[in-house]
Amino acid sequence: VFMDKEHSYHREKDLMAIGASIENILLYAYSLGIGTTWLGEILKNADKIRELCQLTERYELFCVIALGWIDKKPKPVGREDLSSLILKVI
Repeated sequence: VFMDKEHSYHREKDLMAIGASIENILLYAYSLGIGTTWLGEILKNADKIRELCQLTERYELFCVIALGWIDKKPKPVGREDLSSLILKVI
């Protein structure tokens, strides 16, 4: 996922829109039985990725999304009770 810096009108708003769009891509893919992961750590290799995609510095890398067929559904993760996470101030 790249942002075209020449067509960005407001960086912060564009970043929020990109994040929301990525989340929608991941959710829709999951609804089709496709597993996904948002690769943010790859940003340290942005220059290599841009070169691989034959893009100029006009395009800023935000993430790479890996896709694959789901082999099995993951087991639900246990959740802590909300009251144990809230700091009580008297």
